[in-house]
Amino acid sequence: MKKAIVFAQAVFVAAFVACGGDGEPDPYPMDDEIRLNQIQVKGTHNSYKVATDYCAPEWCLTMPPLYEQLDLHGARTVELDVHYNADGTLDVYHLAVFDSLSTCGKFTECLGQVKTWSDDNPGHLPIMVMVEPKDEYDDEALKFKNRLNVIDDEILSVFDRSEIVTPDDVRGDHATLREAIETEGWPTLRKCRDKVMFMMLDSGDHRTAYLALHPNLEGATIFTRNGEGEPWSSILEMSEATTPEREAALLAAVQANYLVRTTIDEPRTTVAVFEPIAEATLRTGTQIINTDHPTETTVPEQEGGPFRFDIPEGNPARCNPINAPEGCTPEILENL
Repeated sequence: MKKAIVFAQAVFVAAFVACGGDGEPDPYPMDDEIRLNQIQVKGTHNSYKVATDYCAPEWCLTMPPLYEQLDLHGARTVELDVHYNADGTLDVYHLAVFDSLSTCGKFTECLGQVKTWSDDNPGHLPIMVMVEPKDEYDDEALKFKNRLNVIDDEILSVFDRSEIVTPDDVRGDHATLREAIETEGWPTLRKCRDKVMFMMLDSGDHRTAYLALHPNLEGATIFTRNGEGEPWSSILEMSEATTPEREAALLAAVQANYLVRTTIDEPRTTVAVFEPIAEATLRTGTQIINTDHPTETTVPEQEGGPFRFDIPEGNPARCNPINAPEGCTPEILENL
């Protein structure tokens, strides 16, 4: 009799867990199996931009507001260019004077839109925010130099640290990030859902300065890009699959357990050029695929007609064709 009672209790506990702990069916039953690098998501490039009346063709696009990109167009990564302001805050725009219009002028305003959408949509996949500190053409007094901590400070003024997937979260008890992703792998979706991540789009002085502040990215809010093989390296930005050699390089990086990000088009790209690149990039398993065409209306005038990029089989995400576990379906990745 005691064995029967124990067995019945075990069955009840298993059913309770399978139902998400509250008696309702778990909408994401493979969240403890599927890892962050085993999905593919759509992202946007220059996600804040508004075209000027005199924009150069390579910059001439207008993105929907960030909330709309997340809510209606399936974006799960966004990119923000930040500039240091004399008042000690961060502005978001491309280039001063020539390309300075934005749907959200302040970094905290942009992050606020992401935060609001996240709060409004429990159960969402993690959102990757790519931050590029831009100061190449800014006045000397507005260079980032020793001010990179401002980026972290403004992030933490909008998001609690518990709402962020940080390098420490991925490293865990391992000595380095590289060791962690090679051995244990990326965190499961269960540990990442409803959270945000941040990556710095820089492979030069700003990255060096940030790593000096956070050796091995310990205590960091932001992941750094590239540095393949370095102990702190976990996310690579690579060229899109325009040749067999580039396609092979993307595949190799995915198979090495990196998160890989690429941008597959720009405002002047035609649909005839776009389609084979998108197909080749998708089949490599590249996890973060950024586009300048999240909707048909992003580019004011499009040679050959408007087009958009979506993740096939599921918007915003699909199971990675290279490394997703058996049984994965788009519906159990995100179903808001």
